Amino acid sequence: MEKRLILTGFMGVGKSSVAKRVAQKLSWSPLDLDEFVVTRQGRSIAGIFETEGEEAFRRMETEALKEALRREKVVIAAGGGILLREVNRELLRNEVVVNLSASFEELERRVKNSRTERPLAKGPSGEFRKRFDERKPLYDAVERQVDTEGKSPAEIAEEIISRFLGEDMEKPG
Repeated sequence: MEKRLILTGFMGVGKSSVAKRVAQKLSWSPLDLDEFVVTRQGRSIAGIFETEGEEAFRRMETEALKEALRREKVVIAAGGGILLREVNRELLRNEVVVNLSASFEELERRVKNSRTERPLAKGPSGEFRKRFDERKPLYDAVERQVDTEGKSPAEIAEEIISRFLGEDMEKPG
């Protein structure tokens, strides 16, 4: 029986919101990997990027992922860049990973309207597009895919559960 679910996808796709909904429906725990890093490090992601750089953050993210994968009955909302490192892709190889997707235009709109602090969303919009284009092949390589456009987090959660978790999941009780 599956004991974990990991959600991937570009920033703004809804990983954290959907993870909370899926976890609630399964009576599991949601775990936002970015928040987990912030709690462990005692400072914001922007602060980590500013003082130590993106590569240091990526190493911290890998350590947080390793720790999160030791847990059971957890829905992990991975950071948008989790698939950038080969070590992370290897850690996720035997896990139930679902990639959430949306068009670039939709993601750009969501991020611009979001209150969430996103250090990599700052800067010229061309940089945002470049990151999206660089990461898209990694997201597309994930076997399980859900398009989030035009759907609420609750609808996406239902789709994930019905399509990918089904009878194999440990239900409460």
